[in-house]
Amino acid sequence: MPDEFRPSSPRRQSKHETHMYYQRPVTGSRGETLQNPGWIVVGGVKGGKRDRYEDWKGFKPLKQFGEIPDNHTNPWEFILTQPGGPESFPVDQLLTLRWYDPTVIPTDCVWEGKDEEACPYMLKLKREGVQFPQLGGHEVVERQCPECERASFATIDGVGGIGPLARHLTIMHDWTPERLKKYGDAMNIDFEAVYSRKTQEKIFNFGARADFSCDECDWKADEAKDASPKNQLQGHKMGAHKKEPVTA
Repeated sequence: MPDEFRPSSPRRQSKHETHMYYQRPVTGSRGETLQNPGWIVVGGVKGGKRDRYEDWKGFKPLKQFGEIPDNHTNPWEFILTQPGGPESFPVDQLLTLRWYDPTVIPTDCVWEGKDEEACPYMLKLKREGVQFPQLGGHEVVERQCPECERASFATIDGVGGIGPLARHLTIMHDWTPERLKKYGDAMNIDFEAVYSRKTQEKIFNFGARADFSCDECDWKADEAKDASPKNQLQGHKMGAHKKEPVTA
C-alpha cells in the first residue's frame, strides 16, 4: 500500500463518461445570492457538459484536481487526497455536510465490478483523517437524542441545535416541559433561552396621510371612485373654483 498520494499514479481508464470538480458561482447573472454559493460539486466532462457548466451556469472548473472515472464509487478521493484540495471547500459546505467529524467524511471507495482492494489512499485518510484549516475559529457542539439513534443536533458557533432537539423530544418522544427542563438542567442545556428571544420587528413609517380635501369649500375626495384622490381634487378645483381671467 502506498505511503503517500501520488497524483501521477496510473489509474484504470473507464469507457464511461468522466467527471471533474466544479465550484458553484456565488451570485447569479442578476446579482442575486445563489443556493450553496461556492460549494464544490461534481459534474460531467464528456460531450458538451463541461461547456454547459462553465458557460451556462457560471461554474468554475477545478482542473487542477483532475478527472474522475465514472465507475469510481467515491468521487471525493481525488480532491481530498491532493495538496490544496481540502482547503478548497467553503466552511459552510463542511459544516452542512458535517465533514468536521472525521467519521462522516466519505472514505469508502471501490471500483464497481472489480474484485480487488479498495482505494488505498482513502483507507489512509480514514485512519488519519482530513485536515480542514478553514474550520479554525469555529466551534460545533453536537447533541444526541437520549431516546433514539437519530442524527445529532449541531450547534454551530452558538447557533441552532437546541431548538430542534427540544421539538424532537416533545413531538417524537412526548416529553413534558417539566421533563425537558430537568434534562436541560442535568446536561447544562438552556431550552428556555430558545423561546425567550423577542420577536424582531420591522417598522415602515410613511408619515401622515396626505389631505385631499378642498381648502376653499367643504368638498372631499371620494375614495370609492377609481380616480385617485389627487386627480379628483384637481378636477374639482378646475370645475368649481376656476378663476376667470382678469381683463382691463
